[in-house]
Amino acid sequence: MTHLAEYVARINQQLNHDSLQMKCLTDSTVVENDQAIQIHKTVKIFEFSDGTRLQQTIENDSEAMLVEACIESWIAYQVIDNSNPMIQPQKIHFDNHCREKHWIQYFLRSNN
Repeated sequence: MTHLAEYVARINQQLNHDSLQMKCLTDSTVVENDQAIQIHKTVKIFEFSDGTRLQQTIENDSEAMLVEACIESWIAYQVIDNSNPMIQPQKIHFDNHCREKHWIQYFLRSNN
C-alpha cells in the first residue's frame, strides 16, 4: 500500500486487507482540565506487517460542538520513524470523524 488512506482505513476497520496485518503497540489516554473543560487525548501507535508504523492522535473535549452534523474532534495520523517513506501523505489532520471517513472513502475509490 502506498496511500495513507489505506492504512487509516485498516485502522478504522473500513478496509479488510488480509495480507496486511496490524497490531496496536501503545494505547494511552490523558485527561486534562483547561478551566471548566476536560480534554481527552488518546494516542495509539500501530505497526503493520509491512513495517509501517503510524501514530493516531484523537483529541476531544467536554464542550465539543456539532460541525456539519459531526462532533468536533481533532484527529491526526502520522507515519513515524520514517518506517515507510513511500506512503503519501506522511501525515494528515481532520477536525471531525465525518471528514476523516469521507477522505478515506474518496481515496479508496480513486485507487480502485
